[in-house]
Amino acid sequence: MTLQNSMIGLDLSLAALEDAVCALLVTLVEDRPGGDSPALVDRLEHVAAELRGAIAESRQLLPASALQSASAIRDANRLVNELSTRYWNELAAYAAARAAMQIGDELGRSWRGWCSAVLTSIESCASPLGRVQDALLDCWSELADRRAPVVPMRPVPAANPV
Repeated sequence: MTLQNSMIGLDLSLAALEDAVCALLVTLVEDRPGGDSPALVDRLEHVAAELRGAIAESRQLLPASALQSASAIRDANRLVNELSTRYWNELAAYAAARAAMQIGDELGRSWRGWCSAVLTSIESCASPLGRVQDALLDCWSELADRRAPVVPMRPVPAANPV
């Protein structure tokens, strides 16, 4: 694989993640039952919107030329690490899922169905996120292969006991 192919793979993986997060936002916003929504619902929407922004920013960082690759991959990797942490800690965490299901139980059948759809949508982001992380590793591997000359390892002589 070449660095260019790795970068294309990263962009495609980010696009798939962006699609999954956009689907989550549709569920959170457009499919939400009418009436007042609890604060947790607004929080989930806010976090998902921020994740979508971070993904878009990561895609914009991808360089047009290989000369800019290392710093672009580093910056994209930093954003992906941040969005991954937020995804796992704020969206996919057990406490958030439990709170969402509690909302469904408290607000009735339409909210219960919506909460179930939201949790399914949140779960559907995990696999694309993993593919993005794999694609980043491919990019780093290609960069390492390009920049690091192969130096044969020599055994270190044992120290003479005194």
